[in-house]
Parts: sequence; structure tokens; C-alpha cells
Amino acid sequence: MAKDSAKEHRQAKGGCRCDICGCDMRLLRELSADTGIYFCEKDDLYKAAPGHPPAIESGASYLEFLADFRKNSIKRILDELPKQMNGGLGDVQGLEVGCGSGLFMELAKERGYSMLGMEPSSGAYEIAKQKSLNVIQGMFPEDLPERLRFDFIIFNDVFEHLPDAYSALRCCADHLKPGGVICINVPVSSGPIYRVAHALIKIKVAGDIYRRLWQIGTPSPHKYYFSRKSMKGLAGKCQLGVSSIIILDATERSIVKTYKRLRGYNALAADLKPPGPAAAAAVSIGLLAINTVARLWGGDVNCFFLSPT
Repeated sequence: MAKDSAKEHRQAKGGCRCDICGCDMRLLRELSADTGIYFCEKDDLYKAAPGHPPAIESGASYLEFLADFRKNSIKRILDELPKQMNGGLGDVQGLEVGCGSGLFMELAKERGYSMLGMEPSSGAYEIAKQKSLNVIQGMFPEDLPERLRFDFIIFNDVFEHLPDAYSALRCCADHLKPGGVICINVPVSSGPIYRVAHALIKIKVAGDIYRRLWQIGTPSPHKYYFSRKSMKGLAGKCQLGVSSIIILDATERSIVKTYKRLRGYNALAADLKPPGPAAAAAVSIGLLAINTVARLWGGDVNCFFLSPT
């Protein structure tokens, strides 16, 4: 009864609107008593609503735990950035929104970039400050000085958690220098991991896996799942174009590291039981195989480079 009441309450308030076309999105699935997954077929956009806002004071230790895995993706992004910026050399100034403990900023500084980070979590902010990084504690864009302009603005595993993706992307354009680029690194709904989980939940199988893809029960649940189509649609609405897309790994290339990551991830989810060793090992092997196949299907994690049109 409570589940039905939550569903009726959301629908009575108008359900959920697509950030791209503004239509009333179709409710696909109830994931918890207060969170449903909605879908816009026209723009291929998935969205959780109403859901809970991300817990600001969370996740710093887990970001440190993932540092080795994230370095490979960051290096690929940094290799691509100069190709997408107008010139890409000289005094390049970058902004990372949701910089966490500052891993991307450290690696970007090694390449000669001047970096500013924004981070709402006091725990992650303090870690970044201890590394002598230039970080503002606050939310984007309201706590960013209006006068600042950057050669690039990057969201690393952050954009899908934002409460209002359209407003955030629109504000990015106001903080870009001429020839600047926006970089958005997100998991995508067009990849095989999401597709398989979505297909299984339709036949009432693997619902827990689907909830984990949305990070329900963790401090920072997903608000969106974009595809290449929906990201291009959102960019177009903000007078931006997709200039490049690179495929990033969704899982470790080591079964042992994937196993450790799964066990570590589940420690953050209050209402999800960590898988046993045998289950985690089996899933690790499966994810490694899927990651290999995913690269042939456009990947499970994409990094989009957007430029003003």
C-alpha cells in the first residue's frame, strides 16, 4: 500500500519532466518507496525521481580507495583534452566540479594546467587542501565567483548525480573562455551493463543489480542515466555540440581489483548486503568479460567533450 501511495503521490504532482524536451516522462520502475525510474523515449533519457539529494558529507574515503582505478581513465581524458581545446597549450586554466580529494587536479597539474576545484564535502575538501590544491568548498554554480572563466570545465563521475543537469550545463557555457571545452565523464544507458540489468528487471530478475546501478541506498545516488543520444540532445539545448567521445573502462582490468572494489562499494550501501566471496568473485569475472565486450558496443562509460556551437 505504501508503495502504491508513493507512486500515486508522484503522479499527482506531475511525475517527472524530461530535461531535454520537457515532456512528462513515463514511469518505468519503482526502485524504493520514494524513488521511481522515469524514461523519455524521444530523447532516450532515464531519470530518478524524486529520490534523495546526494549526501554532501560522504564518500571521501571511497574516492581514495578508487584512486588507482580512476588514474587510467583520467590519463586518457588528459590525453584527449589538448586536441579539443583551441590550441590546448600555454597557460591552460581548468575547473573540476566535484573534485573530491583532488586526484584529477593532481594529474592535471603534472601536465602544467592551472586547476581550481569545487567540492561540497568538507571531508574531501580537507584532503584536497592537505595536498595544497586550490579548492573552493561549495556547490556549482552558486558558489563559483561569477567573473571566473576557464579553458575547460570537467565533471568526473559527477554529472549523473546533479539534481538539475540542464541548469548546470547551461551555467558552464557562461564560465568558458573562447575556444573552451566542457568534459563530462558518465556511465551510459546504451552500454551492455545497463542494458542487461534493465532487461533482467523487466522479467523481475536481478532487481538488486539494477538498484546498484542507480546507487540506491548509497550516500550519492544517480539522478540520471544518459546515452549518447540524450547527451547530444541536452548539449544542443544549451547551444553546445559534442566534439568528441572516448570510451572509458567501467571495471578494473584485473579480477582481483574488481573483487575488492565490489566489496568496498557495498560497504557504502546501508540497505544492501555485501555479496559473499563466491558471489563477488563470480560477478567480478562477469564484469571483466562485459567490459571487454562493451568496448565493441560503445562502452559502459563515456567521456563527452562539448564545445559551444
